[in-house]
Amino acid sequence: MPGRSPSLPRHSPAHAAISELTALLRQQQLAATQGHVSRFEAGLLEIEAAHLRELASIKAQRQADAERQASAEAERKQQREGQRSELLSALKQVHSQKAQEGSRQVEAAARQALEQRQREQQQRQREEAARKAKEDAEKLEWAEQAAKRQQEQQARQAQQAAEATKAPQQAAAQQPAPQQRQQRPAGPSGRPDAQNGAAAPAQGQMRIAASAAALEKRCAERLQAAEAEVAEFKSHEGVKKDRRSLEKFITLNVQQISGTQEQVAKKSAAFVDWLGRLSGVPKTYAYLQLAARIISQCECQVSLNHQFAFPLAEVIVAVAAAHQDFTEILLGKLHQACILTVPKYYLYKAADEANYYRVLGYRSKEKGHTGEMARETMDDYVIRMQGYLLFLAAVMQSDRPGNPIGVDAAWQYIARLLNALPANRIVATALDAFLKVAGYKLNMVYGRQFVKLLHYVDQHFLPDLQKGNDPDAKAVHTRIYTYLTTTRFMTPPEGRNLPLSDSSSYDRA
Repeated sequence: MPGRSPSLPRHSPAHAAISELTALLRQQQLAATQGHVSRFEAGLLEIEAAHLRELASIKAQRQADAERQASAEAERKQQREGQRSELLSALKQVHSQKAQEGSRQVEAAARQALEQRQREQQQRQREEAARKAKEDAEKLEWAEQAAKRQQEQQARQAQQAAEATKAPQQAAAQQPAPQQRQQRPAGPSGRPDAQNGAAAPAQGQMRIAASAAALEKRCAERLQAAEAEVAEFKSHEGVKKDRRSLEKFITLNVQQISGTQEQVAKKSAAFVDWLGRLSGVPKTYAYLQLAARIISQCECQVSLNHQFAFPLAEVIVAVAAAHQDFTEILLGKLHQACILTVPKYYLYKAADEANYYRVLGYRSKEKGHTGEMARETMDDYVIRMQGYLLFLAAVMQSDRPGNPIGVDAAWQYIARLLNALPANRIVATALDAFLKVAGYKLNMVYGRQFVKLLHYVDQHFLPDLQKGNDPDAKAVHTRIYTYLTTTRFMTPPEGRNLPLSDSSSYDRA
């Protein structure tokens, strides 16, 4: 083609010469390149060797510097130790001097304080002696006045008794003997009976069995006499400290009663021993305060926690068994707080509504935060009454030996209630409380007789309660009916069998 160099034949001499020359040039170029690489590698090795020599020199220099620094630090440390020893020695000397001086000052201050305490103690002893002498004089004066009043009261009582004995004799001599009143029939077939358990003749709206009225009167008289006995003691400033001591012991130990055998035993022993060391007016005052405190516990605790009736009752039964003159005071307080504990009931009449609520023991309380007073509702009243009734039933069913108001009193209570009181919600609440708490013990003691009494409740009391058509009475009707049909009286009530101790206290420990 035009413009293109002519190519040499492959096997021509010129082509062979060019190939040979090209090979020779390649060999020369390769040899030159290898020489350059060898010289470069040699240079790198020299540089690396120089670098290693420099590093070794630096390392040696640093090691020498470190040795010099360590030597210098050791010298400085030795100097500091020496200075520290000198300083400590000086401080010890100064401290010893100050300690000696402080000891002398403390001894002097102690002597002054001792002398001051001795002077103050002597002053207190003089003041205490004067105060005690004054109190003794006041107590002696009060005791003389109390003894004088007691003698006067005994004289009046003796005179009244003589006049009371003389009056019937004179009346009997002047009037013919009345005909013997026909005995009241026992009531419907199967009606429970107790000694003197028949209802007293109706007097107005009050319903109460004759024997219950006699018991209430006896307890009220004992309570009135006790309150008269301590009247001066309650108001006399000279024995204020003694009163507070009695009240403090009662409050503290009642608050510590809990539902274990261990705690009941401790509190029972504490009260029995404490009351045993008292006598005269202080002991009567202690009786009254203890009874009042128990009433408060019934309202505040038993009414909300029914099981608490059992440990509270066990402690009180222990007290009553050891100090039986306490029993009528306690019952008198219960009768004052709740007429159903007698038992008795006041019939409602619209024209006599105010007196009805007063006799039954309804209370007034503030309505909201308005300052306006309103009568408590029947629900609140019934809950409060339950507290007293559950406690009384727990006392009567107690197994403790020497119980002055034991299971026989529970039998008499139920008989009096069924014989004399109407079947309504309030009375049914009392019956329910007694059956719930004391029914198990009554069944153990009376057996078939108790079953007959329950049969009367089922056949007469519950139908009469239902006839009243009181919707609020349905709940208590159901409770009593369930109690009868499920024979709950065969099983101990919840809370009766107290545990030995509170296991949770050990768990917490």
